[in-house]
Amino acid sequence: MKAVEAENTFKTIAEEWLKQKSRKNAEKTMKNKEGILRYHAYPAFGSKPVKDIKPIDVLRVMQKLENAGNLFTAIR
Repeated sequence: MKAVEAENTFKTIAEEWLKQKSRKNAEKTMKNKEGILRYHAYPAFGSKPVKDIKPIDVLRVMQKLENAGNLFTAIR
């Protein structure tokens, strides 16, 4: 059970989500989603197990984006 939990990082789950979305979304949309994850979400908590990500972790990333003037990205 521990090995399965260790695999449930934010990045692992996000990549699976991207695979599922890529079947339905246009290439440009997918590149935007991948960029947001790669440049903003993965550095913040990509390697963290999902169960360890707290709302405050997400809020900090959103505030950083907002303060940089990236409101659209923060909303995404």
